[in-house]
Amino acid sequence: FIRAVVLSPLVLLLDEPTSALDTRNTHRVESVVNQIRIQKKTGVVWVSHDEEQLTRVADAIMTVDKKQLTKKYHTAGVA
Repeated sequence: FIRAVVLSPLVLLLDEPTSALDTRNTHRVESVVNQIRIQKKTGVVWVSHDEEQLTRVADAIMTVDKKQLTKKYHTAGVA
């Protein structure tokens, strides 16, 4: 993750980045990613099975069912 951020990508692709973390560190990662998104104007694709988390970190959520993009909705998640 740090290596990717140092390279200043246009988009971060995050696949379950907090799945092995406790609640405290999960919130820390969410905060750091949000700061990177804002300060570096980096797009973020965050893959997760945790819908509660996605409502905190995303401004739009898309779901995949049977290899089809099935839903897209906006959240009040990111600032």
